[in-house]
Amino acid sequence: MDRVEKERELGKQISPPFTSQFFLERRDILPLSSPSKTEILLCKEAESEVTYFSDRYGFRNDDSIWNKSEWDQLILGDSYALGFCEEEYFSKDIPNLSAMGNGPLSQLATYIEYGAEKNPKKIILTLVSNDLGIDLLQEKENPILVDYLQGKEQFLDRKQKDLDKIYYEQESLVSRERKKESFEFINVFRKWGLKFLHLDPMSPGYRTDYQHQEFLDINLYLNVLSTFKKISPKSEFVILFIPDAFSFRAEQRLSVDQFVLNLKTKVESLGFRFLDAREAISNAYSKYNPLGGYYGHFNKEGHRELRDYLKRNLSL
Repeated sequence: MDRVEKERELGKQISPPFTSQFFLERRDILPLSSPSKTEILLCKEAESEVTYFSDRYGFRNDDSIWNKSEWDQLILGDSYALGFCEEEYFSKDIPNLSAMGNGPLSQLATYIEYGAEKNPKKIILTLVSNDLGIDLLQEKENPILVDYLQGKEQFLDRKQKDLDKIYYEQESLVSRERKKESFEFINVFRKWGLKFLHLDPMSPGYRTDYQHQEFLDINLYLNVLSTFKKISPKSEFVILFIPDAFSFRAEQRLSVDQFVLNLKTKVESLGFRFLDAREAISNAYSKYNPLGGYYGHFNKEGHRELRDYLKRNLSL
């Protein structure tokens, strides 16, 4: 936030990235992206930083994508799909409605608000370990997000000025929080999201511990997927399981295998295609660490592996 605050003092329009997790206590309106047509400081690591100019709705796209009546592909996900802290990322050339911390309900809400009218032929929904853990635990406590399962919407595409005002107000609040103690923006993000459920970051529910699958609401996840299908029955849906470093721990591998096999069977029974990127990422470990990016995210080599994997399997 230091860079953001300094640039603001100089009159420059720059903001941090936002996510629905910042606003889960709201009951009037629930923002789902970041400030629109603004330079977004995605991350700052050592002497380097990654920024992008957001589109008209606050996503990481060239704004011209919204001039198209239909899209061939669309990707929805969290910080992995957003390309956190990387200039070159696997989803760069695909219309992208991802946001940091998005779980399944936020993905559904974002699709209904912004993506459905573009009738994408192919929709890629990313799935990372924490999506069915802390993310879904938090999301299902927000009635606005749950209402999307019943077809309700907020018509956010008509309220961008109001949303941008909310983002700016939230940014000021976060800045005041940060001044109380010294931590980076991502830690403010974690603190703000976690306080909603008062979870300890080391608890099994914070990240998906595959040996404690009682924390996972699989039925709700399947309900979300079914709702996607009802909205766009002619689209091809793909679940892309993206492994994180946690998935490769020796004590987790058997549980991960069981989890993926079980979920794959259920997802495919709904007519979704299930892609497991673990093999591609695992093979890369013999050459380098593809998960050596910021806070365990993919670095540029890891994103290249994911991009090549998608090209082989989806002809993108």
